[in-house]
Amino acid sequence: PTDIAIAPNSEGSLITFLDIPSNCIGANIYIGGHQYQSLSNVYLYTGTSDVEKIEVAYYDQFGEGEHGVLWLILPDVQGFLVERNGPELDFYWEPVNVYGISYIVKVGETLDWDKAVTLFTTKTNDKNRYIYPNVGEYYLMVKAMDEHGNFSKNATFYLIGNDEDIHRNVILE
Repeated sequence: PTDIAIAPNSEGSLITFLDIPSNCIGANIYIGGHQYQSLSNVYLYTGTSDVEKIEVAYYDQFGEGEHGVLWLILPDVQGFLVERNGPELDFYWEPVNVYGISYIVKVGETLDWDKAVTLFTTKTNDKNRYIYPNVGEYYLMVKAMDEHGNFSKNATFYLIGNDEDIHRNVILE
């Protein structure tokens, strides 16, 4: 299912998605680890807890199909890895499966996102390089940001010890 949407109303939150195909019986809707069923493409959710994501899967007599997902709170970045190659740091992470995502990478002496300095912003999780010659231990952090400026809840971090490079050329006059 695609085009999953949620809209608040006086009775709760109205969840809608594309029409259920004619060869399916209904849709299973997963919210906060609980399963709900609907025989149409509309479901009224009356729960009181905050909703982080909504999953919808059509079902027939054989079981469920693929799940469509609507993230209401951006998921945290996973698989963050930093490698040092000479004076450069290479950054890798798994992509967040949300349209229009950017990634913000910061560095700090403590694990505090608000006090950290932004290294770079990118739209891809491809190999990103940054020259960071400072010596010492630093927390490198990454968060996902959507097109409205909303961030993932937690920064994923990597602690790196950057020793002085003894293989630099020195020119004496």
